[in-house]
Amino acid sequence: MPEYALVPPVIARTDLIFTTARPYAEFVVDRYPDYDLRVVSAPREFGNMRLYLLWHERAHKSPANRWVRNLIRDVSRRYGADLQERPTPAGMAGLAELAAV
Repeated sequence: MPEYALVPPVIARTDLIFTTARPYAEFVVDRYPDYDLRVVSAPREFGNMRLYLLWHERAHKSPANRWVRNLIRDVSRRYGADLQERPTPAGMAGLAELAAV
């Protein structure tokens, strides 16, 4: 889905699931009470959620884009998140494996 804001109305009152970070999931449930959504824990087999910063190559050297990336990294480190600048091939293979399920 190209935009997270579209997720709540798409999954509302269906048996579809959406995996995301708990803080965002809780925000969505609180923000859209009429959608009858709920937050459940993921199976332990999912492991910890990995977060990545991705951007188009033409924005790689942009001072504004670099500033935003550094800001996100600094804030996430303050809260203990582990952001990688570029996903490793093994990490991408794991994502592809999960997507194929």
